[in-house]
Amino acid sequence: MNLEEEYTTKEAHFEITESIKKEKKVLFSHLLKNKFSKIRIVTMFLCILDMFKNGEIDIIVEQSNFFVKKIIQ
Repeated sequence: MNLEEEYTTKEAHFEITESIKKEKKVLFSHLLKNKFSKIRIVTMFLCILDMFKNGEIDIIVEQSNFFVKKIIQ
C-alpha cells in the first residue's frame, strides 16, 4: 500500500499563487500546510524554483526562515 499522497506541480502552483495573493510573503513551511510528505516537499520546492526562474515570485531568506514573496508588477 502506498501511503504517499499524489501531489502535482499544478496543485503546488495554485496553492502558492493563492497564498501570496493573501499575504505579502509566505513562509515555506506554511505552504506545506503541515503535510510533510517527501512528495509534497519536493514538488512544492521545485515549483517555487520554477516560479522564481520565471519571475513570478521572489525568494527571501531571513535568518533561518525561507519565504516566498509575490513580485509586484
